[in-house]
Amino acid sequence: MVSFEGSDVKIIMGAFGNHLEGQDHRRREELGRKSSLDEDDSKGKPKRGIRCLKEIGLGLTALGVFFTLLGVFLFFERSFVVIGNILLLSGVTLTIGVMSTWQIFMKRQNFKGSASFAVGFVLIMLGWPVLGMIWETCGLFVLFSGFWPTVAVFLRKLPIVGGIFRQSSVSSFFPRNRVNMGKRMPI
Repeated sequence: MVSFEGSDVKIIMGAFGNHLEGQDHRRREELGRKSSLDEDDSKGKPKRGIRCLKEIGLGLTALGVFFTLLGVFLFFERSFVVIGNILLLSGVTLTIGVMSTWQIFMKRQNFKGSASFAVGFVLIMLGWPVLGMIWETCGLFVLFSGFWPTVAVFLRKLPIVGGIFRQSSVSSFFPRNRVNMGKRMPI
């Protein structure tokens, strides 16, 4: 990372550079000046720290999906599935925030999905990964049941896949009157 400050030029690289950047940020706070970590972009973008958390969350979510799939491909290897679940939950929490995650799992209409996901997670931890994955999958379908019509509308607009989803046999699974259902999603 290259940062230009006044007349001096600093080239900051690697883990040691991140340490130096953190020291520079603290020094600026002490002097009462703003650093690039504090500034909001004029286009209304979030601060750099928030964007970094979201990027880390997306990375953890991708790793969670990878480890879960690896565990499934290795004949439901319990350790990979557990690691995948933990990474997936922590990644979703970092991506959308703690309160949004809490709202998704603790809504009254999502209680069945949350409970079955939790039962599936416990079953995996106890050593029954196949049964646990079935419970978790059912829980996720129930948990995100309000989101599937939105996914269907998105898939209908895709160039190649859209033709398949516009067929009457497939579109009967996602009726148009259920889209958004007048409710605001917590995300």
